[in-house]
Amino acid sequence: MKIRKDDILLILLSLLFASCRVGKAEPVADPMEEEGISVVRYDKLLDEYVRFNSFSALQKMNLEYALPTKLLIEDVLAIGQVSDDHIFQRLKTFYSDTTLVRLIEDVEAKYPELESVEKNLTKGHQRRRFGERIQTLDGSFGRTN
Repeated sequence: MKIRKDDILLILLSLLFASCRVGKAEPVADPMEEEGISVVRYDKLLDEYVRFNSFSALQKMNLEYALPTKLLIEDVLAIGQVSDDHIFQRLKTFYSDTTLVRLIEDVEAKYPELESVEKNLTKGHQRRRFGERIQTLDGSFGRTN
């Protein structure tokens, strides 16, 4: 049995059309409109790892927050590369400084929950978007972003 070019083309086109969604595409909803802005408490995750030697916190830092962890270690603190074997031991040593521990405790005491900050950020974002819509509908201004 010999496969011809036309047969291969037919099979490839069939796969292409079968994998594509037929019909009208649904508009993608802006997550900021529905849920609002949420602030991720990376400081609490880092504190959990440093204080309690939490493997789950370390895993979350490496998988879910890889970029912020890389930026913190390599750019902000400049204590080495994320790929170093003992980098997380260096991170724990850095965060065991008594002055820094006291500062972290003060921040946690002052900002135990960030719900009010999240609400204010969401309101500000909605006002900014609403203001841009009015300007755009008015015709006197274009979008600023």
